[in-house]
Amino acid sequence: CAPLGAAAGEVARPPWRGRGRAAVAAALASGAVVGVARGGPSSEQLGGGAVRCEVLAEPRPQSGCPDDGSFHARLLSDTRRLLASSRSGSLASLSSGEAQESVDGVLRNRGAPELARLLDAVEQLTEMMDRLSAPTASAALPVPPSSEHRGAARAAYLRFLEELEGVEAAVLGPKARPLAETRWWVPLLLRWRYYVCSFFSWGLLSEEAALQAADCLRGLGITGIVDPLAGSGWHASLWQDVGGFAAVAVDVYEQRPVPWVEVQVADARTLDTWGLPAGSLHELLDKWALHLSWPPHSPETVGEELLRRWPGRVVIFLGERGDALMGEEGVTGGQAFNEALEKDWKLVWTSPIPHWPGYADDLNIYQRRPAAAAGRVSRAPTETPEC
Repeated sequence: CAPLGAAAGEVARPPWRGRGRAAVAAALASGAVVGVARGGPSSEQLGGGAVRCEVLAEPRPQSGCPDDGSFHARLLSDTRRLLASSRSGSLASLSSGEAQESVDGVLRNRGAPELARLLDAVEQLTEMMDRLSAPTASAALPVPPSSEHRGAARAAYLRFLEELEGVEAAVLGPKARPLAETRWWVPLLLRWRYYVCSFFSWGLLSEEAALQAADCLRGLGITGIVDPLAGSGWHASLWQDVGGFAAVAVDVYEQRPVPWVEVQVADARTLDTWGLPAGSLHELLDKWALHLSWPPHSPETVGEELLRRWPGRVVIFLGERGDALMGEEGVTGGQAFNEALEKDWKLVWTSPIPHWPGYADDLNIYQRRPAAAAGRVSRAPTETPEC
């Protein structure tokens, strides 16, 4: 059963208040950030990509967990335990009446219909994952779902994004509630985020954003996308099914409840052709884009290393770009990664995307600057139009 985290009930401030390296380091040290692979294999063992979303393995009933061990049952059990917590006063304890209510009823009676609707959407995702993972739970290599099942997953995911938007409006919108009224939402949102992250991805890529980005990418001559930090392969499946691109997914982790596409288990930094068929390097340079979604923050360096090693001319970055003038690095990549983007790559397109309250990630397309392109290819770099 996935642990609640060392301090799941002791979050000192909501995730929508403050970011940056110092805040991230403090949260990691205290255990307040739920869903980060802490206490697992070292960075060296995982090829430098250790700071990734913790993987929910196949359902297995354990002591203190629901009898059926399903993802859905574990989600509700985790939520009820958090609602019942009174640690640090961040959550009110369940009353005797609430103890007999459904989780949905408790949330609505506490004046949080937005949370109730979001939980219902996350429940739908976990129930779907229980169905999709069941046939492959005993298989050595899980098989990606059919196109029909992926379509149903996109519909459920869209509903989740819509409900998440309602929650974000409640805490950050023009008519946001006072912080005192939403503070108790924090551990719940962190825990639900953990499930969504494990099943799909850290960054929330919508179909609308993927379609808009696809138009720009095709204008730049791109026909394929390499995702070297693919996780479950969810983003690769969106680029393939929604964007119409060829997609290659690579990730160092072996476990994933459901692989949305075939994911090559490897450290992409060691793959000479980035997972493409041998002899395709010329196509890689001209027709393929690198997709980096939520590369781990420093001290991890995998994002920066992948960016510097990439031989092509287009990069897609989904994450927080930070603000060097304000001393803000964001929660993805880190300062060295941001500096490499600024130095060698030119931003040609950007779009807002859905995100959990408090995060500022967006979707961006970069072209290699001409000066940086010199010496990277065997022929003179050519100019391509901006989006």
